[in-house]
Amino acid sequence: SGWCSWYHYYAEVSAADIRENLQVRAERFPALRYVQIDDGYQAKMGDWLTPSAKFEQGVASLAAEIKDAGCEPALWVAPFIAEPSSQVFQDHPDWFVKGDDGLPLPSERVTYGGWRCTPWYVLDGTHPEVQAHLERVFRTLREQWGIHYFKLDANFWGAIHGGRFHDSAATRVEAYRRGMAAILRGAGEGAFLLGCNAPIW
Repeated sequence: SGWCSWYHYYAEVSAADIRENLQVRAERFPALRYVQIDDGYQAKMGDWLTPSAKFEQGVASLAAEIKDAGCEPALWVAPFIAEPSSQVFQDHPDWFVKGDDGLPLPSERVTYGGWRCTPWYVLDGTHPEVQAHLERVFRTLREQWGIHYFKLDANFWGAIHGGRFHDSAATRVEAYRRGMAAILRGAGEGAFLLGCNAPIW
């Protein structure tokens, strides 16, 4: 059992909010094991290793505080999506699922566009560089941030339809599975992955 920041703070959460609730947890709910930092800690959707200004000391130090308080830190990540102004999209537009025009496909053209910071663009799980990127992100979260519990959201978009993949012979199921396999390699043995908004075959 645990506590998640999303249901009160939504994307406006700050490190101070997490610390305040960590203190209340110690006083009133000591049995709660997990403290989940949800959407809002990142500077941009897609830039999961770059904290927002509201997490001025970064998330790794906050995760260490959570551990020192006797809890397990958990983190929300939407691994397959990025917003247009994110660094990953600006630096690597070739990493994203393409439309018929050869340009990165905005998700709203073929499905629900996303619930904030839209339009979302989708990392192509068939692209070897995307696989390396996903593995690197989750290895960093595990080894440098000390996080082993991940709430993976917006998973459906990793299997987006109506686009073109780097591997033109791959199905969208294969694209999703290759991306998820890279995440699992980075997260490592013993990690707990909670799937949210996952594709239903």
